[in-house]
Amino acid sequence: MDEKLKQRLMGTVVITLLLAYFLPMLMDDTTDQQQRSLSELKIPQLSEEIFVETLPPMPFNSAKGVAPSSDRNPSVGKKKNLVKSKPILIRWVIQVGSFGSQEHAIRLRDDLRSKKFTVYTEFFQGMYRVRIGPELDRKRAEKTLQFLTKKTQLKGLLMPE
Repeated sequence: MDEKLKQRLMGTVVITLLLAYFLPMLMDDTTDQQQRSLSELKIPQLSEEIFVETLPPMPFNSAKGVAPSSDRNPSVGKKKNLVKSKPILIRWVIQVGSFGSQEHAIRLRDDLRSKKFTVYTEFFQGMYRVRIGPELDRKRAEKTLQFLTKKTQLKGLLMPE
């Protein structure tokens, strides 16, 4: 075979292999998936304990059947020991709809996602809820609700989660 023909065939094989390897990466739209996963904020659940008071046990006067008053008991009126707790974070969500059918909820969710809202669905007591959020700031959640109403004519319900 001619040397130039061998080089051309080898070059064609190399380019074909490179295209077969890199073309699917160029065609795959992973940036949209990455942006969606970054915009969906996951906030952990908060614990229920806020303050825990520790009071000394109150002595009971068995002779009279009543507890002593505060003027006889010097420990009453002393400063209470409070356990330091974490600040309470309230997450605000906008409930857009509640459906008995999962198909309808997913259809609305996908429609709102196409309009750049952060939307999720959840199943609760036999119904599929469609919600926007969560937001930590109530004012931002209210602005999102106003924007939702203007853009889609849907009326949502703002609620703490």
